[in-house]
Amino acid sequence: VLTVLLSFPQNVIADVATTKIAAEPSATSSQPGGSKTASSIPGTPSAPTIPITSTTMARSPDADLRIVLDSIEALRDEVKNRSLLAIVLSAILSLLLGGLSLWGALRTVWVKERGDEGRAARQVSLQAMDQLMTWRLKQSEHLYGPLHALMSQSHEVYQQFLTYLVTHQNADGKSYRWVADPESSSKRSLQFLDGVNWQQFRLLDQLPRAYDPCTNAGPLVDEVMSVGRRMVEVIRDHAGLGLSSQTQLHSLFGKYLAHFALLDEMHKAVKKQGGYAAELRGRYKEGYFPRELQPLIAAGLEEISTEIRGLEEKLAGFAYDAKATAVPAGG
Repeated sequence: VLTVLLSFPQNVIADVATTKIAAEPSATSSQPGGSKTASSIPGTPSAPTIPITSTTMARSPDADLRIVLDSIEALRDEVKNRSLLAIVLSAILSLLLGGLSLWGALRTVWVKERGDEGRAARQVSLQAMDQLMTWRLKQSEHLYGPLHALMSQSHEVYQQFLTYLVTHQNADGKSYRWVADPESSSKRSLQFLDGVNWQQFRLLDQLPRAYDPCTNAGPLVDEVMSVGRRMVEVIRDHAGLGLSSQTQLHSLFGKYLAHFALLDEMHKAVKKQGGYAAELRGRYKEGYFPRELQPLIAAGLEEISTEIRGLEEKLAGFAYDAKATAVPAGG
C-alpha cells in the first residue's frame, strides 16, 4: 500500500486528503462559557468531555494535511535510502562476483600457460638430450670405441712379439731381457744388447730384428702393421669427433700418424729386401709411438659411456613422467 501511495504525485495526495477532511461532520458544539464539548448522542451515555484548547482550535485542515504529507515524505525518503543502499550493495556484490569470475578465468589461462610452458621446456630438454645422446653415440661408435679396440689389439700382438723375441733369441741368451718400464713401474719393457750396451727396444728403429732368421717373428709385425693401418683410417675419417675437453688429443693424433708413416716406410723397405736388413736398424731415432694416446682414448671412452648411461636414465624418467601425466582418451 505504501508503495502504491508513494507512487502518486504529491498534488493528488493533497487533494484526496483535503476532500476527506472536508466531508467529515463536525464532532464539536459550542458550550456556554466559551468552551466546546463533544455533542451528545441520544440514547447513549455521555462521552467524556475533551477540552479543546485555543491551540487545537487554531490548527487548520491544511496543517493536518501537511503533517500527513511530511510523514509520507519521510517514509518515501527512508524507502529511497534503503533502495539506494540495496542498489549499492547489489552493485558491490556484482563487482565481487564479476571479479571472482575474471580471476578464475585468468587463473585457468595462467595454469594452462604454465602447463604449456612446462611442456615446452620439457620438450626442449628432451630434444637437447636426444641430440647430445646422438652425438655421444657417434663419438663412441666411430672414434673412441674403434680406436680403443684397435689399440688394445695392437698392444696385445706387440707384447706377443716382444715375448717371442725373448724366447727365441740367440743361444747365448744375452740378446734381449725384460726390465722395469722407466715410464711406469707397473709395466715392463724390453731391452736388447747393442754390442756392450743394453738399449730399450723400440719397433721403429729395430723392426729388422723381427725378420731375423733366428727369431722369425715377421708375421706378428705384419699383424701390428695391419692394425695400425686401420687406426690411421679411423683417425683420418673421424678425428673431429674427439672430446673438446681432451685438448691434447689432436696433437697426439698427429704424432701417431707421423709415427706410423715412418714405421710403414721401414716395414716396406724390409719387406722389399726379402727379410732381415741389418743395415736399416737405427734408421729412425725420432717419431716413436706416442704412449699417452692409449690411456687418453680409454679415459675418453669411459667418460662418454658414463654420460650415455646418465642420459639414458634421464630419458627414461622423461618417458615415465609423460606417461604419468598423459590425459586419458575421452577424459
